[in-house]
Amino acid sequence: MKKPNSSIIRLLIFILSLSILTLSSFSVAAATKPQELFGIDVKTDDNVERIAIRLSDYIRPQSTFFKDNLVIDFPNTVIKETLQKDYADSKFIYKIHAWQFKAKPYVARIVIEFKKEVAYDLYSLLGKNEVVVEIGDDVALPLHIAVSNPIRRAKLPGAVPHLESKTIVIDAGHGGIDPGGISCSGMPEKKFTLPVALELEALLKAAGARVIMTRRTDQTTDFRKISDRTNKLKADIFVGIHFNYFEDSSAAGTETFYYNPFSIELAQYVHSALVKKLKRRNRGVRKDVLYTVHHTDMPAILVEVLYITNPEEERLVKSNQYQKMIAKGLYNGLDKYFKSISR
Repeated sequence: MKKPNSSIIRLLIFILSLSILTLSSFSVAAATKPQELFGIDVKTDDNVERIAIRLSDYIRPQSTFFKDNLVIDFPNTVIKETLQKDYADSKFIYKIHAWQFKAKPYVARIVIEFKKEVAYDLYSLLGKNEVVVEIGDDVALPLHIAVSNPIRRAKLPGAVPHLESKTIVIDAGHGGIDPGGISCSGMPEKKFTLPVALELEALLKAAGARVIMTRRTDQTTDFRKISDRTNKLKADIFVGIHFNYFEDSSAAGTETFYYNPFSIELAQYVHSALVKKLKRRNRGVRKDVLYTVHHTDMPAILVEVLYITNPEEERLVKSNQYQKMIAKGLYNGLDKYFKSISR
């Protein structure tokens, strides 16, 4: 039997390899093909203004308040035409700007300027491929909220009657394959959330509370399972601990989110105590459709403690002493909340 020519074999292998590489590159390119932001509509209904942002695919954008404007970033998204429109007849909206904020990677940005302090709700519509911003006086809480009663330090150690036997679920945000946001020095958010959560657990246990942790190590968590488990446990409250991040490194301060009306009081007390303890910018308490606070049956909040993309705030949260201060601020708020509902 005649042996095949080795040069022909090498040529065939080369052609086959090139074909596989080309197909792989095409698949990757197709998988990462940016979606398109192609329209913004504003409608008024019963003193609520709705901004519908139309996209080619479903997306959950990142939003934050910066210099009293609502900034919404759409990752892996292109916008073909820069938009700047005035809304003279609007009760709440002054201007809307939309442009291609970054090209590598693609990020489209929308900035909404308001005529006065507003409340808002932001959510994504699956199936319609829209992001909706509802703006009004009563959609959610005002941007800046203060609890009038002063927060007093809890006296530890020793069981605290209004905390004793309460079941509190603490979620250290992200973990495992999910790094969360990345700080200005390159550290993942998950590295900051866990030590604060463990410090808070110790304070609550010393006060006699029953504490359930969603994770104790660098493990991947599923927010659907977290919500389901929290509901099955019939916990008294749920507290998610996160750190914020944003493209602009000057963004700073503390934000607290809730969804259900029965979570408002918890959000107010914890936010007020944390701002008082940390003495950083008060970015307010707001309603948002975040899965864990949306799908829990008890009062639930998600605290964005500080911005790890802000050099000064990242330096602070890297400190073990400051992490303990954060935990104490959270504890003070929980202490005040349970004291208020036990009267």
